[in-house]
Amino acid sequence: TMLARSGWKDRWRIDWGFYQPILRLAKTRGLSILALNAPGEITRVVSRKGLDALPASDRAALPELDLKNDSHRAFFRRTMDETKHPLPKDGLERLYTSMVIWDETMAHHASEWLKTDKRRKVIIIAGSGHCRNDGTTGRIRRRGIEDVVSVRPVVVDGPGTIADLLVRPEADYLWVMTPD
Repeated sequence: TMLARSGWKDRWRIDWGFYQPILRLAKTRGLSILALNAPGEITRVVSRKGLDALPASDRAALPELDLKNDSHRAFFRRTMDETKHPLPKDGLERLYTSMVIWDETMAHHASEWLKTDKRRKVIIIAGSGHCRNDGTTGRIRRRGIEDVVSVRPVVVDGPGTIADLLVRPEADYLWVMTPD
């Protein structure tokens, strides 16, 4: 029922099997489950046509966007270069803005939920690009929630992977895995 009502296949396009054990555990423990992400309809418009293409009502509904974070912008550019993602002339800026909308929306919803009760805790399960101190975590801190920790999953796929991340830390903790 939840899959059908949430439009899981259309909205997430991620195998339900990855999330099923986590959500079932939360349900059996009586824990809240929050949908934090920005609507795909908004991020798709921004990634394809830019922020100015959003209807005024959608634009007004967005949380504050910090598009001037140099380390986050550099990370995004490196990621796009490494993946050799083909982009039109202004495509990088549109994709970056779309990612920031994701981060800012998750940060906004999480911080609003946390502020309603100081005893609350939240675990955000998101892609590794969001699990950075200058990603969702830093954006939560900017909203007044100081007790925030980022954990970045890393697959060790060759020499230097962990050393590089320790020299330039992007998260508070690394969750190190092997490809096997």
